[in-house]
Amino acid sequence: MPPGVLLPPAIQQFFDNNGLPLNGGSIQWYLAGTSTPSPAYADSGLVTPLANPVPLSNPGGRAPAMWLDGALAYKEVLLDGSGSTVWTADNLTSGLQAPTVSMPTGGLIYNLNVPSGPIAAVQFTNSTDLTLTGFVGGQPGQLLILRALGTGKVLLYPNNTNSAAGDQLTNFVTGLPTTLNQGAAIYQRGSTGQGWYLISHEQNAWLPWTPALTFGGAAAGMTYTTQAGFYVLKGRTIYANFRLTLSAKGTSTGAAVISGLPAGSVSSVSGDCMFTFYGAGFSGVTNALSAYVSSSNIIPQAWTATGTVPLSDANFTNASDLIAMVQMQTS
Repeated sequence: MPPGVLLPPAIQQFFDNNGLPLNGGSIQWYLAGTSTPSPAYADSGLVTPLANPVPLSNPGGRAPAMWLDGALAYKEVLLDGSGSTVWTADNLTSGLQAPTVSMPTGGLIYNLNVPSGPIAAVQFTNSTDLTLTGFVGGQPGQLLILRALGTGKVLLYPNNTNSAAGDQLTNFVTGLPTTLNQGAAIYQRGSTGQGWYLISHEQNAWLPWTPALTFGGAAAGMTYTTQAGFYVLKGRTIYANFRLTLSAKGTSTGAAVISGLPAGSVSSVSGDCMFTFYGAGFSGVTNALSAYVSSSNIIPQAWTATGTVPLSDANFTNASDLIAMVQMQTS
């Protein structure tokens, strides 16, 4: 049997200080701690605002259905029929507060103060890139939801000593920054002194990476016409593409390796990384190209009648052109 839930009141009825229905009374809504009116709504989509104050029925003192913005904190004031205050309740929230952090110029914020609670949220509206290395505050086990809504990116750097150890960010997948481009991320605060752990995110943008070809670990005299790649990280899966077009392969010799992937594969097992290749201008390659990932390196191969063989400098020319897409689970 699933767990029970508390049934919210279908119809709210309000009373005066004598316990009688507050006929003709009303409810005034403000932003928490202020005298700034902020309306309740007639629908869950927050499209149709109610009158503010919200009139209660006469007779009965009953309120209509009221929906509030879960990202705000409110002050509720109950008024009688003459407009006098019956009671005031301040700092009312749904438990999911989303204070807005507006960073129109971007820049560096090593330590951002965050609200405490079982769940809290922060929204970023920066118009240029913003860098964060840690969060101050919160409580053990707390979930922190981040939303990047601005046109600038939010870069979250893990294990960065600009923040105290107990405020640093931890990414179990990669040491590279988590980059949000109008995306979102969820962190959970560890035990006291253990910082914040990234548990889910959507990067929501293709970001550049630079693939680099070497032969035997070197690239003497190698030049490119095109050397570019892009990747997006969703959960623990990286989707990456790249193109390498040589104008000169140089003088280095040995096994071919393409380095620069933004994270390492969990293994080289075929179910953990998949490639699609297009190649032209190769020597001694008569069948399809293939590859596997070792750590964060791509090892290009060619199919033969008996299996695959690694590519080396002998298979490349001064006009080799390699286009690939890879999908892999990160370690």
